[in-house]
Amino acid sequence: MERQIVIGHLFPELLNLYGDLGNITTLVKRCEWRGIEVTVENYTIGHAIPFSELDIILIGGGSDREQRLVCDYLRTMKDEIKDYIDNNGVLLVAINC
Repeated sequence: MERQIVIGHLFPELLNLYGDLGNITTLVKRCEWRGIEVTVENYTIGHAIPFSELDIILIGGGSDREQRLVCDYLRTMKDEIKDYIDNNGVLLVAINC
């Protein structure tokens, strides 16, 4: 049976201060080495995020201005994020809201 995961990369156009594209590349490569098929979906502010379809969510780091924009946006979906985590979703976050 082939394993497959979907990684949601949130706001990569704003949050890539610490090489987060490299983090995505590393996650993908490590999965591939283990025979796990990976799909990476990028989401920007304003796009609907289908939390129930994502196995891992990565939110990178950014400058203060970009972090504030993203944090304000994430607050509008705090219930969806809580449900995602409560349903065993994996959330990797480098920003401080």
